[in-house]
Amino acid sequence: MRIRLVVALVGAFVALGAVGSAKGDPLNDGAITLTLYNCTGPAGTPSTFQGTKVLSGANSLHLLDGTTIFRRTSIFDPVTEVLYTWGLQNNDRPLVTCTVVDPFTGHVLVVSGFFAPVGDDGA
Repeated sequence: MRIRLVVALVGAFVALGAVGSAKGDPLNDGAITLTLYNCTGPAGTPSTFQGTKVLSGANSLHLLDGTTIFRRTSIFDPVTEVLYTWGLQNNDRPLVTCTVVDPFTGHVLVVSGFFAPVGDDGA
């Protein structure tokens, strides 16, 4: 049962959008635009940011500025108490924590990760 919840949560995050909406781009491999908000982190952390994500299991969100990615390290659903983590190392990079509404469940998820240049493999 717990494995199904984790799979459902991961699948839901792939399609996350701002306040329950996701915009698909059929000309760009079906990429969707996501909004993360109420972000906290080191000085200079934006309170809200948007990026695009191709529907896959990858953990990167390409910010709309075109030069930065957000590498997720964890997602937590406080309602189901399910935590999903990736094996990425942040290598002492400051972590950013944001919230986002799951458009399928309406749950507010807590997402943590770090900013990196496009092409960064997280190592």
